[in-house]
Amino acid sequence: MSLQVNYEDDFFYLATLIKALNWALSLELDPEFFAAKVHADIVFLDKTLTKLGLSLGDHGMVHGRLTYLRALLRTERLFVDCLSTMTGSENAFSTALASQKSRYSELLTTHRYSLTVIQDSIDDMREEQPEEETISEAEYRVLLDPKIEEIE
Repeated sequence: MSLQVNYEDDFFYLATLIKALNWALSLELDPEFFAAKVHADIVFLDKTLTKLGLSLGDHGMVHGRLTYLRALLRTERLFVDCLSTMTGSENAFSTALASQKSRYSELLTTHRYSLTVIQDSIDDMREEQPEEETISEAEYRVLLDPKIEEIE
């Protein structure tokens, strides 16, 4: 893995891929052509979201971490919705991927749990952020009027 992760672009691409996968599930595609690709995409999304989640872990060394956690949360929600569709409704791939249904159910449980962990991290970060300092009217006058000397 490279030293610099481009979270913004990564999450954009993953969200786009998940949306395309959802569209595929809503179409009457021929499973013999697309089932392996759908399965590979689900495996890829699972692994990639897990890696990105770990890289945004609690160490706090990522600049803009709160923004990226929010993007991860949105992307995870999309993936959870996709997995719910895969496991809960009939679609063109239900029969072709029936052998994977229990695995998809496990992934669904895992990523639902990830949603709560990510949301908890976001909530914790909000609580840790210091309140913005306000500047009094007198301080503004000192800052903006060069004729006024500093008040000691």
